[in-house]
Amino acid sequence: MFIKKIEIDHYKTLENISINFESKEKHNVFPVISANGGGKSTLLQVVFCFLHCPFQEERQEYLKAFLDYYTPIKDKNDLNRLVKFELEYKGQDTQLAFFLCKNDYKKLNFNAILTLKEIKIKRQSISQSISKIELLNKLEQDLKTGKISNVMVWRELREFIKSQPEEEYLRKADSNYTLQFIITKKKEIESSLISDTELDSIEIKAEAEKNKLTDELAKSNLQYAFHLNQNKDVLLYKSNTSNDILSELSNKIYLAVPTTQVLHFLKPEQIQTLFSPNERYIYTSYEKHLKDCRSSMPGLFTYDFSTLNLILEAYQKARDA
Repeated sequence: MFIKKIEIDHYKTLENISINFESKEKHNVFPVISANGGGKSTLLQVVFCFLHCPFQEERQEYLKAFLDYYTPIKDKNDLNRLVKFELEYKGQDTQLAFFLCKNDYKKLNFNAILTLKEIKIKRQSISQSISKIELLNKLEQDLKTGKISNVMVWRELREFIKSQPEEEYLRKADSNYTLQFIITKKKEIESSLISDTELDSIEIKAEAEKNKLTDELAKSNLQYAFHLNQNKDVLLYKSNTSNDILSELSNKIYLAVPTTQVLHFLKPEQIQTLFSPNERYIYTSYEKHLKDCRSSMPGLFTYDFSTLNLILEAYQKARDA
């Protein structure tokens, strides 16, 4: 893959940037030079995020966090271009541009996509709820027939307990109270269930709305990427190549950055965990976020300046010895 040109309309210190990379035989390395704070690292981050993250679902959250630094859209009819790439991949010229708009842009029903995702989650939840009901039915029957002790039942019921006092009371309770607890929990789960017929009806309507949305976007050669900013905004893209090629291309881009720059890929709430004294964040650390980033974004490589300095110092000592 060869990046021939990149245009950035506005992001942080970068504004109306257009860079052409001329391909010369045996000379495909291009230095980027500017004063401190001129946007060198930002440029590389933009290239990496927009080429590596949009087409793989597990990477999208990092591009969403990266876009938190973008100036919010004010008008629902605005379609703001963020960045445009001209690439050469497998001998073919590829164009790719990204746009940001409001969720109600031109009164299009982007909510249909959210509804379909919610239905998928709901179906998974129903499957889990049915498994829980089956477990409760078995515990109820075993308790009635004396096949299981109260202590063993209490251990099995711990996932259904909502508070420490409730857990303590149930652990010491008799069989009648435990049976009543099981029956109550079954009713709670059953009341939250929605029938497959109702879900199917909602899904059919949402699918039809999604198809209308896709057709309307296609008139401008636009495609949906994902929602962001608490579903208030939508990222769209335009390209002259297939999504399969774009997905393949996303695995051909790499970025090496100091470990400190990983902060740019974290959400505000993740950054908060690093500085909050709250006990709920006791198992959170920068190393954990760093590991998660590298796991989800295989094209990201990090290095530590202090480690490099030690290595350089060792080489210098060896050289001068």
